[in-house]
Amino acid sequence: MVAPSTPDIPDMPDFKVGNYTVLTSRNLVVYQNEETSITPKMLKVLCELAKHQGKTLSKEQLFESAWGTTVTTDMVLSRAIADLRKVFNDSAQKQQVIETVTKQGYRLKATVTWLNEPRQKTKRRTLLSRGLVITTLAALLIAISALVFNTYIAEQDESYAFDGAPILDNLTSDHDRERRVRFSPDGKYILYSKNNKDDQTQRLVLHSLVGKQTVSTIPSSSDDGGYALVAVFSPDSKKVAFREFDGASCRLIILDIKTLIQEFSVQCPGSSISSLDWSPNGEYLITTKLDIKKKKESLLLFELASRQFNELSTPEFDSAGYLFPRYSPDGKSIAVIFLRPTNNLWVIGLIDSATGAFYQVFQSEQKINQVVWGNSDNELFYVLASSARSVIWKMDLLSGKSSHLLNGKMMDLDFNAKTKQFVFTQQKRETSIWKATSINNTMENRESPIIDSTYENSEPRLSPNDQYLAYISTRSGVDSIWVENLNTQKSEQLFKMKNAKIADIVWSPDGKQIVFTLIEKNRSRIIFIGIENKQTKEFARSADTANGKWSPDGQSFYWMEKVSGNWLLNKQEKDSESIEPIFSKPIKYYLPMSNGNIYFQEILSTAIYSYNVITKKPAIEIVNQTSHFGSWDAKDSALFYTAWSNEEQRTYLYRKVPASNQSEALFPITIAASAFKDNLTVSEDGSTAYFCKLTKLNYDIILMSY
Repeated sequence: MVAPSTPDIPDMPDFKVGNYTVLTSRNLVVYQNEETSITPKMLKVLCELAKHQGKTLSKEQLFESAWGTTVTTDMVLSRAIADLRKVFNDSAQKQQVIETVTKQGYRLKATVTWLNEPRQKTKRRTLLSRGLVITTLAALLIAISALVFNTYIAEQDESYAFDGAPILDNLTSDHDRERRVRFSPDGKYILYSKNNKDDQTQRLVLHSLVGKQTVSTIPSSSDDGGYALVAVFSPDSKKVAFREFDGASCRLIILDIKTLIQEFSVQCPGSSISSLDWSPNGEYLITTKLDIKKKKESLLLFELASRQFNELSTPEFDSAGYLFPRYSPDGKSIAVIFLRPTNNLWVIGLIDSATGAFYQVFQSEQKINQVVWGNSDNELFYVLASSARSVIWKMDLLSGKSSHLLNGKMMDLDFNAKTKQFVFTQQKRETSIWKATSINNTMENRESPIIDSTYENSEPRLSPNDQYLAYISTRSGVDSIWVENLNTQKSEQLFKMKNAKIADIVWSPDGKQIVFTLIEKNRSRIIFIGIENKQTKEFARSADTANGKWSPDGQSFYWMEKVSGNWLLNKQEKDSESIEPIFSKPIKYYLPMSNGNIYFQEILSTAIYSYNVITKKPAIEIVNQTSHFGSWDAKDSALFYTAWSNEEQRTYLYRKVPASNQSEALFPITIAASAFKDNLTVSEDGSTAYFCKLTKLNYDIILMSY
């Protein structure tokens, strides 16, 4: 993969910005006979602003003109603007030369005077004409869309500082589940959480990298509800801190690594994830706290001297809160991850540990699993995850560039600066599609596998006549669409494509087509495919689109479209060119119903709502699931959803008629949890459900050396 080239300035003429003269060929700004050198990036930003003097330019346009990509960090552009303001004796407070337009970009306020005519006019006309042709062709082709976890990768460079191929060493290879691996600062040990597959107990394992063997295990009372223990070493590698959660309370524990004697144990605030890090000076631990009302995580500092928790002052964002905090080597910054549901972007940010000041360094439409610091305070490593693979990237904070390091299926990541080694958790996951049928209309059911678990299968969808089942299968990292005849139990592959992700499959009301989202490296698009002839057709839009669905009567088509960084739900009537925006909400899943009704669920919400696009009255909550990992399906007759039963201590399939205030438990169901896939489809009468079931999930610890 070749890094995008930085575009050259095509013989830009010299020009004046107010009383300042810009000599483009020499990268100089002259004022009262004093020359100030500026960097090529600063010059390109300035030239782009000058060419559009008085107009607001988006950050993306400035990124493209100066860095040759729309995907870099806000920090590098902010620095370029700040440095330009210094050259022009301007500031963020004055903004007499360069103005920041909130949530839009920047504009050059000062008057621009060109000192000689721009050259290469003919060439520019040719490029402009070519651009018009491309635009016209693009309008005839299909709009390309990005989904919740679409790859949104920073400027890339295949080279890396290490020499030679990486050496991967399996430190564990069993059927237990190892997670949340961390290095000791001296590089001699790792510590990870281990779930025993037989008794479902959790414990911490101290593993020596010198002797390559388990040194000791630390029992824990933490439950196995997906809350993996995370432990962190003290800076001197002599102590370990960890949080354990038994389902009712949380405790922070510190113990001596050699004697395993507890130094102390304190009650800690609850959190939806287990995050912990130790400050380099050894005085603080940083962790997270769940704000139930806001449904987001905030950061807490635990001062070891006073044994007190204090909330870290951080800016408020419309986000899932701050996840997986990591101290920089000098302790001055904290790297965090969070999800912005308004535009479905995962973000890496840096927080000043003293003041709480924040700035964003990277954003992605693909999930970010982990972020860790490298050799210095200007180097980060992070993991981007998709259904088919995960990728480790290295980011240089000064340049904003990211370089590819390794492909795999990793979940956790840590880096040791002394040994220059990585350690991560590698995941192997298999899901099969099962069928659950009610027995004599009782709360008993008969479960049986329909599609084997050799691969990762997801998103089962029943045809309108309940005779066919469509689903997505990921085989050897390649996504494909399959259709199974439920009468003959024969499957047929309908579509596949390498280096692409398939999502959001749904049947047309007549059962003759399937619509799905095809997500490629730099684009995503809605595709229609015929069941019999397998011919494909693209949905023509000039913006990113995804998640297309018909209304039950086939008269309306709905889809998500990305506009100015936000996803809008749109509707278009059959045989009409007019498009009606419905709303812009961070939707996890939605289903159109009859008479203009839509059922939808927002990201990070457990509630399912009903909204009528005709009356446009406020959305009504229909039901609230016990977890945002729950799945649901809807017919005009009823809403079907999965939820945990505290009484029975298992998940049930429920049915709720919209006019009724009561939900009816149909039968138990063992469905695979998924935060972003809906893995349930139900027959019209609710007697049969098809769902994804997790049949194999292994985590092994891998040591990577160069």
